[in-house]
Amino acid sequence: LSKGLIAEILLPIIFILLAMLVTTLSPNTDVPPMLILHPWYWSNPNYIFQSLSNNNASNISQTIQQTFTKPPSLGTRCIPSTMLNQKLYPCSKTNTTHVNVTTSYDIMNALNQINYNQTRISPECDCWQKMQTCPIGSGGPSANYDIIETKDILYDLQEYNISDWIVKTEYNLEYLMKRFGGFEFLLRYMPNDVQLVNERLINQIINITNPKNQSSLSTIDATK
Repeated sequence: LSKGLIAEILLPIIFILLAMLVTTLSPNTDVPPMLILHPWYWSNPNYIFQSLSNNNASNISQTIQQTFTKPPSLGTRCIPSTMLNQKLYPCSKTNTTHVNVTTSYDIMNALNQINYNQTRISPECDCWQKMQTCPIGSGGPSANYDIIETKDILYDLQEYNISDWIVKTEYNLEYLMKRFGGFEFLLRYMPNDVQLVNERLINQIINITNPKNQSSLSTIDATK
């Protein structure tokens, strides 16, 4: 009788209780919140570049370039409706700070020896040791930069050889996991004299972050 009681009544109850206990210990299967993708997960500052020719720049290029150093600056970090935590990712309350960098004598001497002012090609790097090692002066002279509202650094690479600068400074320690591309603006006209977009289109895109203007935006037309 006792064996039957244990086998038919007590053991099933024990197994049910164990199953309920295991169920309560299982991990939460709720869908986690969506991860917001942005470049500020790494520590500030991030490095970006822009290159704009003052002599042949179109009105569109000049207008876009000016938005980099005016609120809300680059990205969505500093717009009024940002989804980022303002305590973790604050914005600078001061105006953009422009920094003029003086190129050292050693770098200028290395560039002058290879006629950099004419070729815009800096000293070559050596790739025999798996990762490239570059001599002094590779990438060109030190670039001026702006510290923008997002606290990132925006390099001014006007009259630089952009490809030369990117490739030969790729493994600089200050840029690893912190450099996120940039913008090189076209000249006033494309080679075939086709205007890609009109100025009205760009002005409407610039104003789209202003809540007062969002309701008044009309249909945007793009013209050749």
